[in-house]
Amino acid sequence: MSDIREFPNDQYRILNHLKKSSDAVTIADMVGELKIDQIFISASIQTLGEMGFLEVDEELFDEIKIGKEGEPFIKSELPEKTIIKALDKNEGLLHISKLGEASGLEQKAAGKTLKVLDTKKWVEKNGPELKLTELGKKAIDVQGDDEKLFDLLRKKEKVIIDDTLKKHDFFQNGFDMLKKRSQIINIKQRSKKLVKLIAKGKSLLSKGIKELKEATQLTSELLKEGRWRDVAFKAYDINAEPARLYPGKIHPFQRIINETRRIYVEMGFTEIDSPHVESAFWDFDALFQPQDHPARDMQDTFYMKTPASVDLSKEKLVSKIRETHENGGDTGSTGWGYKWNLDMAKKVVLRTHTTAASVRQLRKTPQGPLKVFCIGKVFRRETVDYKHLPVFTQVDGIIVDKNASLAHLIGIITEFYRKMGFDKIDVRPAFFPYTEPSLEVFVYLEEKKDWVEMGGAGIFRKEVTVPMGCDLPVLAWGLGLERLAMFKFNLTDIRDIYIANINWLREVMSCL
Repeated sequence: MSDIREFPNDQYRILNHLKKSSDAVTIADMVGELKIDQIFISASIQTLGEMGFLEVDEELFDEIKIGKEGEPFIKSELPEKTIIKALDKNEGLLHISKLGEASGLEQKAAGKTLKVLDTKKWVEKNGPELKLTELGKKAIDVQGDDEKLFDLLRKKEKVIIDDTLKKHDFFQNGFDMLKKRSQIINIKQRSKKLVKLIAKGKSLLSKGIKELKEATQLTSELLKEGRWRDVAFKAYDINAEPARLYPGKIHPFQRIINETRRIYVEMGFTEIDSPHVESAFWDFDALFQPQDHPARDMQDTFYMKTPASVDLSKEKLVSKIRETHENGGDTGSTGWGYKWNLDMAKKVVLRTHTTAASVRQLRKTPQGPLKVFCIGKVFRRETVDYKHLPVFTQVDGIIVDKNASLAHLIGIITEFYRKMGFDKIDVRPAFFPYTEPSLEVFVYLEEKKDWVEMGGAGIFRKEVTVPMGCDLPVLAWGLGLERLAMFKFNLTDIRDIYIANINWLREVMSCL
């Protein structure tokens, strides 16, 4: 019986490749030489290592490349050399504020270079002026060690710090100079795996090896040609971890938006929209929000600089809104009792809620029946923290119907959150300027053992509906979707929804 062992194709080629080299071979070099995928190389090496034919060592090394602050100078000199040449052309003297203009550098870049110039003693300060020193004059035509190393980095994307590089007489000094400068170069520690034959492997190869003809499955060709007798069928390890696949999928928050849209459409609603840039008239005044309300302050609302105002001269609703604010108009209310300011209503804002879309639609269809919703971005001057963002997404809706009641409103909101997967929903009395009665919506989170507020709702006051020509009940609500997404995806920080965390995006479930 022959003592020559047979090995599958990949293992056979790896062993023969190692036989040719007296030194250890990197896996990266093996991939390039053998043209075998790294996954299969690594698997074969692990198997051969377990058989005792070879061993794998890990070697650490440093890699350097040009950094963020060095990128602007890839095709030019380092900035300090440019500056001393500019000084030389200006008789060795320049005002600091003129450095950028004289050298062709951005003033900010020129300013950052002053410390380097001082360290190299190429200049000295004379009040607000820089004076070229004798060392600086000599440096104009001499390439320093740091410049030589930077030149070397220009020619290659990455350079490994190895014995060959260290043989350059300029390397160590140049490296010490450059690494002291912020982000002019980047230094990263890398590792490489080295594979080499050990005694048992060398003994094996001295006797010779053969390639084992393997097949992964029994095919019709093997049966027809009779070759199934000459091949070995590869064993399957049913306990082996399969390769993870990460197919493209819709962003988790976009799925929340899509699900919200689907639920409302299923409940018989029609989707509407309004512009992100809105007039204060529609965002505040038409909703009977007083002009001295804190939400209208600059610290709470984003006001546009261009355009700063809109033309309301053709808006027939203006006079009715004015009267409603000042004395209640035809609503039976006393209004807010102040003199309404048209200029404030003309101001342009980034919409603070999608209710602006609802009230616009109410004006178009004041007598109903009407069931509409709007999903969109809203903007508020919020301090960013784990549960607040200055830009967030809201779903807003209204129902206009002669038989609409508070019970219907509670039923719609409860059904929405039930379809979103929340079992316990509660509504509590609240106050909003444009609804009466008003409600706040809460859901119960089992993991927190607590109720969490999700949004507001209510029935539009007559001060909102009557100026629009509506004498029917109008149910209204506005609910935040980011907070809902936080709880659906078990996030502790609302900002995580928008951070490009590839691991979270891969692992989060596509079906909720």
